Amino acid sequence: MREIKFKGKDIVGNWYTGNLAIVKQDIHNGAITIKAGSYISNKFGSPFAYQVRPETVGQFTGLNDKNGVEIYEGDLIKWFVNNKSSIGYVYFESGWFDLRDENGSICWDPIRGDSELIGNIHDQKDDV
Repeated sequence: MREIKFKGKDIVGNWYTGNLAIVKQDIHNGAITIKAGSYISNKFGSPFAYQVRPETVGQFTGLNDKNGVEIYEGDLIKWFVNNKSSIGYVYFESGWFDLRDENGSICWDPIRGDSELIGNIHDQKDDV
């Protein structure tokens, strides 16, 4: 069974990996207020949770690229077929992950030994 975990990006551009909690409304507990939003935390939970932008949250696929880097929903993957490189992004729908091209069409399944993570759809294009 694969490990269920997520990654998300905060407002200043830092990525966090771990458990996902979605707080639907502000929680007031004495002097502490937890704002509504999406949070990524490690196994210790609060107060070790980081608020992330919900549109950047992606689930772990359970797979690693050729360099051992974990692959998440929203990641950009580069692979080679017949000495030609292709790039797609990881997409989750109807209970499974697939790769889509820039037009959103499903690509051939390259998540295997020759694939490499090169970025994420939520990072600036210049960084890829």
